[in-house]
Amino acid sequence: MPTLAILTTEEQAKFESSPHFTDAQRRTFFILSDEVQQVLRRLQGKTNKVCFLIQLAYFKACQQFFDTCYFSTDDIHYAASVLGYDNDDDINIDYYKCIKTIRNHRQRILKLLGYRSYDRNAKDRLRLEAENHVKKQLSPKKIFLLLLKYLQQQRIVFPTYHALSKLIGDAYLAQEIHLLSVVKQTLPKEVQASLDELLLVDQKTKQTPIRQFKVISQSTKPKAIQASLNVFDQIKSYFDSIEGTLNTLNLHDDCARYYATWIRKAKLSQLQQFPDKYNLYLQLVAFIKHQVYCRDDYFVDILLKSVQTAKNSAAHKLSCAEKHSRKERQLAAQCVTRANQQKQDLIGQIKQITSSDFSDTEKVAAIKHLLAQYDQNLSGQEGGYLRQCEELLDAFSHNKALYDYLESGSIRLQNRVSGIIQSLVFNESTSDPDLYQAIKCFVEKKRHCDEDSPIQFLSPEEKLALVDDSGKFRSSLYKTLLFIHIADAIKSGKLNIKYSYRYKAIQDYLISDERWQKDRVKLLEKAGLSDFADVDTVMQDYKTTLSDLYHHVNRRYEAGLNPYLTIDDKNKIIIKTPAQDEKETEYVAGLLSQQGLVPILQVLRDIDSSAHISTCFEHHANKNIKARPSEDTFFAGLIGLGCNIGIPQMGQMSSGVNPNTLTHAVNWYFSLKNLKKANSNIVQLIHNLALSDIFVEDLKHPHSSSDGRKVNVKVDSLIASLSFKYFGKGKGVSVYTFIDERQALFHSLIMSASEREAAYVYDGLLDNDVDQLDIHSTDTHGYRESIFAAAPFMKISYAPRIKNIGKQKLYAFSKKIVYERKGYKILSSGQINQGLIKENWDDILRFMVTIKLKEATASQLFKRLSSYAKHHPLYKALKEFGRIIKSIFILKYYDDVLLRQRIEKQLNRVELSNKFAKAVFFANSGEFQQSESEEQALATACKVTLQNAVVLWNYLYISQLLTHCANAQEREAMISMISQGSMIVWRHINLHGVYDFRRTAANESRFDLNKILAFSLQT
Repeated sequence: MPTLAILTTEEQAKFESSPHFTDAQRRTFFILSDEVQQVLRRLQGKTNKVCFLIQLAYFKACQQFFDTCYFSTDDIHYAASVLGYDNDDDINIDYYKCIKTIRNHRQRILKLLGYRSYDRNAKDRLRLEAENHVKKQLSPKKIFLLLLKYLQQQRIVFPTYHALSKLIGDAYLAQEIHLLSVVKQTLPKEVQASLDELLLVDQKTKQTPIRQFKVISQSTKPKAIQASLNVFDQIKSYFDSIEGTLNTLNLHDDCARYYATWIRKAKLSQLQQFPDKYNLYLQLVAFIKHQVYCRDDYFVDILLKSVQTAKNSAAHKLSCAEKHSRKERQLAAQCVTRANQQKQDLIGQIKQITSSDFSDTEKVAAIKHLLAQYDQNLSGQEGGYLRQCEELLDAFSHNKALYDYLESGSIRLQNRVSGIIQSLVFNESTSDPDLYQAIKCFVEKKRHCDEDSPIQFLSPEEKLALVDDSGKFRSSLYKTLLFIHIADAIKSGKLNIKYSYRYKAIQDYLISDERWQKDRVKLLEKAGLSDFADVDTVMQDYKTTLSDLYHHVNRRYEAGLNPYLTIDDKNKIIIKTPAQDEKETEYVAGLLSQQGLVPILQVLRDIDSSAHISTCFEHHANKNIKARPSEDTFFAGLIGLGCNIGIPQMGQMSSGVNPNTLTHAVNWYFSLKNLKKANSNIVQLIHNLALSDIFVEDLKHPHSSSDGRKVNVKVDSLIASLSFKYFGKGKGVSVYTFIDERQALFHSLIMSASEREAAYVYDGLLDNDVDQLDIHSTDTHGYRESIFAAAPFMKISYAPRIKNIGKQKLYAFSKKIVYERKGYKILSSGQINQGLIKENWDDILRFMVTIKLKEATASQLFKRLSSYAKHHPLYKALKEFGRIIKSIFILKYYDDVLLRQRIEKQLNRVELSNKFAKAVFFANSGEFQQSESEEQALATACKVTLQNAVVLWNYLYISQLLTHCANAQEREAMISMISQGSMIVWRHINLHGVYDFRRTAANESRFDLNKILAFSLQT
């Protein structure tokens, strides 16, 4: 395979060129340590010593060696001065040509710094890394960067660009040859013929089967669900026929997604003209697998939503019934109470009679008389009313009414989910056996349920409720209860889907136990978690840290050094965080408004010349790409999606952009991966600007935050959920965004509005390729103890804003009484269970390594784990470890008012960015027009790119103003005013387009009024 053109010409030249040092960098890289001086003493001649020092400095900076032609004259002079050579005339780089000397110097540098050369062994290991990345169908450039990161971790010399690009190209070729070979050998001829039929046009519908396979309906109406099930049955028949091929291919999920995306985007003509039919079959096989996995998840989503709706409906009816019958139940309770009192009175009277002096005959007669009166009362009207009252109270006290309401809504629920239960394939080996047998019976009996149906999965109360008063089996209620148990079991991990992306057993997401046991040390090293290998050492360190913090915070409180912390008479802790001084926010806006309104298109053009965002839009395919669209076409796509205008509308209202070209560009070039690269370019440039440093409190400990914004969804969408508070009677999603102190948005995602944001925190932090963040803040609803537990492994301080701080529990390694004896006022509420943590430490490490190596997303694992039953050992151990980290943070939160103010300030930034987002996403009432979460995420990524483009433009504009200051005093005064404001300013940006009031002819009119008035509906 020809060498891949992975980097642009400029990027390649930068990679192959020696570093361009600033004065500060030279002072860092040319430093003479004792070890370096020892090596220099053994070298002969000024030239050798100077060249050795330059080679060493360059290697420290770039992990590469360079020929002398790349040696900078300034670096030669500086190296000579560092070595004390006042006169460098004797230094002649041309003499530094001896291959043996150069090799010897490089070996000494490697030994000095603890690096290894790029030898055959290193090349073989790097090839394996490349092949693993190619299996996921990552882009060549992404693989290139990941290989460099691997070489950095392994402390191996960087090879040449040519060597790396060839290695990656060979890995792609080997993967393609292997996959095509498997398809040729394992795909039967009759299956190949059936795959060919997917591309044949039906003469009646004028459509191909594959076209309807591409679209997944988001509706939860029974007819739409049934139509989706019919399509799914067709896809499943194809899936069953290719299962052997799929098992042999062992396609990574990301690879299947990549090929499936190509099929979904491609036109019929592109598929029919495929040069290699086996390559087409490969992609169709991947497409079918992807469809089965996606649709299984889609059906589970419908199942969960439908069951929850049925439960809510029954609970609502029960609540209304209880409210409506409240007076009746009060009267019934009084009636039953009165009847019970009458019984007690009767028993008392009988006791009096039995203890009286009456004869036995007289006693019996008296008792019979009392009983006759009592029976007469019960058989009359009062007795009938009493029985009604007892039945009414019994119905509510034993949930009979609830079961009645569940049964009444059963048909509605069955119409939605019965077919889904029949179509889903559950993983028997990881599912609850009793429930699995019930599902199996339901499917085999074709939805028929009777008294012989399995009931082991039901609770005792539910079993009793299945039989009515006449002894008849309540089939409809049984089905409803079965569906409820299925939904609950899927959410709790007791029932798992075999072909799924989101609903598998948690062990299917984790690094396999076999691989973990074999490569544990290597995996920990690769994930940067070797320091956590020994649990005893880790626990001892945290024990010391937590104990010292208790002592420190209590002593400061007692000494009156923490005036913002008080403890009331009930030992409740009260924290006050003084508001920071009022900041000037209009100054920056005034500076930016000097040039009038700036069109958003002009903003994109301006920042593209600096951040090169248009180059980040790469075609989905790696080869056979036609002419690339213009930069303005990409900008039109960004505006169309980011401002919520829509691509068809954008094509119609834009001059200079071909609508068809725009649609093609968005279809093939717009992906979350490409938009992330474009956004990262902008964020990186913001970070490179000196002006952005003025907003960072502590450059050594950069701070970020994240928050969600609720957005309505106008169309049917499974990810959308109800929330009267935010959407009224409509549905919507939450757009979760991450921002740093420089006010750059570095990540965004879409989630259900009903989900907790905590599980998604680390997705954003791990997706940040620009800056190593040290502190991250969320609002109160953004954290759990399990999220705290992950923070040390992620090398980050998790610092949420905590409301109701007095209700937060603190934990310690020692018992509470130990701290009381020391006179502490701030005490722990519980003791850390070290045994639980140590017992499950290896599973915790495997869980965290899986996240760090991106084998699965953090949200995937945290959501799956937290939905499990609370007795899950890993869940309990993570929570227990999280209590240590949370306690450490809360103690710091108590003690450090500056930390609390910093958290507030950073969260204010993300709230301001949410207001900015609303201004950018203005069209169509700011409601999503897309139904699928991936499409919504694409629009959100475009919006975030536009937001960051404006922020960068603001930085560039104001930075340029600063360069024109008359003197240092004026510049410092201006910087001081700027630092009190924000770069998230947009009132000077024209987001709404330009109105053209020019007319081409004075008397031009679109309408011929005479003809219109003369027109008649009568013929």
